[in-house]
This record gives sequence, structure tokens and C-alpha cells, in this order.
Amino acid sequence: MQERAAQLLTDPPTDPDASIRQDLTHHEVLTIDDASTRDIDDGLAVEVLPDGRHKLWVHIADPTRWVMPGDSLDVEARHRAKTMYLPTGDPRPPFSLPLIIVCINCCTC
Repeated sequence: MQERAAQLLTDPPTDPDASIRQDLTHHEVLTIDDASTRDIDDGLAVEVLPDGRHKLWVHIADPTRWVMPGDSLDVEARHRAKTMYLPTGDPRPPFSLPLIIVCINCCTC
């Protein structure tokens, strides 16, 4: 599984939505994760609109273009299809994926 993750990093799949994605890296995104969290994959941001109202942005990392159905990563993810927040639990995807490509914290992952 680690080998497949490394292969994706060197030869990433094309992003069919690249032309319509909005750059939101200027948002100050807050998460509920503690300092030891390695795969920050969701967060919230608040934007004050010109009329004084607030807009809540929900940021969620989307690994779907990185993991194809039936791929070895997909099979392993289905096997691990649970969230376990104990230090002894298996991480969901291989750590190299969330830390680099499916992490919303692009500057520090």
C-alpha cells in the first residue's frame, strides 16, 4: 500500500475539476484536531461578507481522484473503513497520502 501511495505522488492522476476549482488558500481554516494530528482533513473558515453577514466555509479533503475503485488503496481503505482515534489504531489511508495530497493544511503537511 505504501508503494502505491508513493507511485501516486510521483505520477498523480489528472484533476478533471482543476479548471473549476476555487483557490481558498487565503482562508484561515480552523480544525478541532490537536497538535499531534498528522492528517488534517477537515476544517472550518468564516468569511465576513461586504454587507456584514458571515459565510461559513466547510473544508473537507477529497481523496476520490487519488483512489480508483478496485485499486489496492481502495481495497485497503474498505478493509479499514472505520475511524479510530486511538493511538494504537490503524491509520485510515497510508500516512504518505493524507500528509501530502489529501490534507487541507497544504503548507505544513
